Amino acid sequence: MNTRTAEMMPPKAVSEKASVMTPTNAIAKVRFSSAKAQRVHLAQCEGLAAELLCLEGGQQLRIKSEAAVLYIILGTAEVSAGDQTVTLQTGYVFAPGTAFTLANAGEHRLVCLTCQAA
Repeated sequence: MNTRTAEMMPPKAVSEKASVMTPTNAIAKVRFSSAKAQRVHLAQCEGLAAELLCLEGGQQLRIKSEAAVLYIILGTAEVSAGDQTVTLQTGYVFAPGTAFTLANAGEHRLVCLTCQAA
């Protein structure tokens, strides 16, 4: 009996339509640059896109989508919209409901997953 895990063996398509289902190992896609924050495309389907946001200390990104959900994978994030700022630690999920600025509020690297309207 074959007992390999999904990490060891890619999933098999069960029909022609299912062949478009391609999983992505998000952690393997993490990348950083001292020059600027990194946005790493992970997946997209009708109306929805998933990206990794990878920031070194002191970096920030502007997220223009009003329909976005942010998950903090690693680090400390500061999310600002208008005159409000929220600090989020690893494990938090946040849906600001408006365009926002994401900043790395810590000394270490910040990795976030965002799903937003495409």
